[in-house]
Amino acid sequence: MTSPIPMYILSGFLGSGKTTLLRLAVDALVQSGLKPAVIINEIGDVDIDGRILERDVPRAEVLSGCVCCTVSGDVPFVVENLCKEHSPDVILLEASGVANPLSIVDSVTEASFLREVEFYRMVTVVAAPSLSAMLRNRTQGRMFRLIRDQIKAAGSIVLNQVDRVGQEELTELHLAIREWNAGASLINTEYCRGGASFLLEAKSARTENRRFSPLPILTENGHLSCSISAPGHAAHSFLKAHTYFFSKPLSRERFEAYLDTLPDPIYRAKGIVRFKEEGALSLVQYAYGQSHLSVIRPLQEVREVIVHIGQGFSEQAIEEALKKIECES
Repeated sequence: MTSPIPMYILSGFLGSGKTTLLRLAVDALVQSGLKPAVIINEIGDVDIDGRILERDVPRAEVLSGCVCCTVSGDVPFVVENLCKEHSPDVILLEASGVANPLSIVDSVTEASFLREVEFYRMVTVVAAPSLSAMLRNRTQGRMFRLIRDQIKAAGSIVLNQVDRVGQEELTELHLAIREWNAGASLINTEYCRGGASFLLEAKSARTENRRFSPLPILTENGHLSCSISAPGHAAHSFLKAHTYFFSKPLSRERFEAYLDTLPDPIYRAKGIVRFKEEGALSLVQYAYGQSHLSVIRPLQEVREVIVHIGQGFSEQAIEEALKKIECES
């Protein structure tokens, strides 16, 4: 089976530096001999960010809405077309600045139904001056809550524009970020330089056989960039998704029993499975302890797959449980 194509989501509020980070990440991937594809999401009707990319790489646009809501259904087909036409090694999606993190992941992971792609990590870019001002003014409005949620969901956090805050403010920012997310890697940057080190992070044992491997990304001085790692004892509290592709039909009884025992840290699961008793494909929907299975007859070929979305759950335990269901079916 071909290794899934990893997909990274770049999130962050308007003006934080997402597009700058996207350009740096694309450069790093190309220089390392890998082929990236880029998806740009804009609320408006024109893709400004995609037009300023300096590399000629496969690119797609999702315009006139946010990938977390109004145009969420477009994402799987955009990913499908990019994979079919360009066979990228990695996909980078720059979300709009106002996108809700959990809803973005929910939308993006549906691409696994059509192609062997896998959400790998959300990278959140934070503008240090803006967040510092909110903390000092005790702002609790919608913008503050969105930035906080984007930080909570991140697997990697790029604290950008740190040259525009003092050391005391920087310390306050680190304390606030660690209160919201103790498990993500955190790096201080100016103009996002070194921020693409999220591509360096170690892969789990499950992903070691992927064609996508850690990259030697360099800073301006020619040294390996490094992130400020999370405390060693911290649980991985960031939002993540685990994707599992099935190789055979399943026992419906065993699969339903599995859904009934999913742990609380898994908020959402969805997928397409084939039960050996029925032969037809079924759509799996699970949210906060409630599951629903329904027979579907898709008009195009789809993958048999399930995606789990949540925080702090054991990917190894999920992997082992699903393999056991396959073996015993």
